[in-house]
Amino acid sequence: MDNRHEDTLPTLTIGSLWENIWRISWPMFLIMVFSFFVGFADVYVAGFIGPEVQAAVGFISQFYFLVTIVANAISIGTLVLISRAVGSGDNNRAIDIARQSLIFSVLVAVGITAVCLLFYREIISFAGFPGDTREIAEKFLRIFALSLGPNYILIISNAIFRASGEVKKPLFTMFLVSLINIAGDFVLVFGLPPFPKMGYVGIALSTAASLTAGMAINLFLFTVGWWRSLYSERWHVSADTIARIFRLGWPAAMLQIAWNAGTIELVAQTLFSIDMIR
Repeated sequence: MDNRHEDTLPTLTIGSLWENIWRISWPMFLIMVFSFFVGFADVYVAGFIGPEVQAAVGFISQFYFLVTIVANAISIGTLVLISRAVGSGDNNRAIDIARQSLIFSVLVAVGITAVCLLFYREIISFAGFPGDTREIAEKFLRIFALSLGPNYILIISNAIFRASGEVKKPLFTMFLVSLINIAGDFVLVFGLPPFPKMGYVGIALSTAASLTAGMAINLFLFTVGWWRSLYSERWHVSADTIARIFRLGWPAAMLQIAWNAGTIELVAQTLFSIDMIR
């Protein structure tokens, strides 16, 4: 056991199995509830602006989920490897896996962000958006693309905390993220003082601001607990560790891509049908 880590992590290998399962499950349930209300608020506020904005928000939300599937896959591999290392008492290994997961997520996010920013017109055109909605969707996509990096780091850092049994930290972070996002929808879209009225752009900006705030919160939480030694050594890329993370996560990524691609196609076909009716 590495004695450099003075803080203790929650013990989930002794005591009642059902109690331990509940301890790590109920925060995740609440996080999913928060996520539902965020999505509902985005679509609800967009409905006050117009059906074109509502349609664009629906599509971009699905597309955004699609491009964050890689982060979810990385988080699965991260959770498996870190929980295994923590359970065996190999603290240094757990710290190294956390570093590699964060490095991997940043590299992937930078690549996807670049693609979205360079080819946002082609992506929206391929989706078949009608003329009234295309410009709105393009602007949404560009703003959302800039928030991919913070979102990737947020997803992976939440997985790191879950892997060590610190499930209340992601719960705290995602509560604040959801609060900022929902409040931002109303404040930025309708221009509640002292903020100017931004219209539909406010929906995208509130999402970007909330994800950036969540990333900052988690990076700070790494400095005050068991994970504070994450910053104490020089970071380097380990191809072997990144490959192991990828091997564990890619099956889940393929499953989510297949599921979400069908939903995106359904939204695109709906938009095309609406345009034909007009």
